[in-house]
Amino acid sequence: MNRIFFLVNRLAEFDFEEFLSKHMQECLFTIGESMPLHPEEFRLIVLWSYRKILREIPPTGNVILFHSSALPVGKGWAPIYHAIADGYDFYTITGVFAAPEVDS
Repeated sequence: MNRIFFLVNRLAEFDFEEFLSKHMQECLFTIGESMPLHPEEFRLIVLWSYRKILREIPPTGNVILFHSSALPVGKGWAPIYHAIADGYDFYTITGVFAAPEVDS
C-alpha cells in the first residue's frame, strides 16, 4: 500500500481528511507538523501549505511541493494574481520534487 505524508503548518488548518479517505482509499496517509523521522517509509511527502523553513530535505527523493504557476513562467510573487490579470486561458499548478539547493 502506498503511504503518503502531508506536512502541514498546523493540524488545525488541515481539514481534508474526509476528502482523502473518500478519494484515496488505496493509500494510507499521515498528517503531521514536522518531517517524519523515517521519510523513506513514505512513497510521497507532500508539503501542504507549508510556510516553515525546512533545514534539510531528506535524500529520499519523495518530497513534493506545488507552485501555483506553470514554472518557470509565473515564478515569483503573486502568480495567481498575475494569471488572472494577464488573462491566461488556463491556470496551471506545477508539482516539483524538492532538492537541497534552492531553484535546482
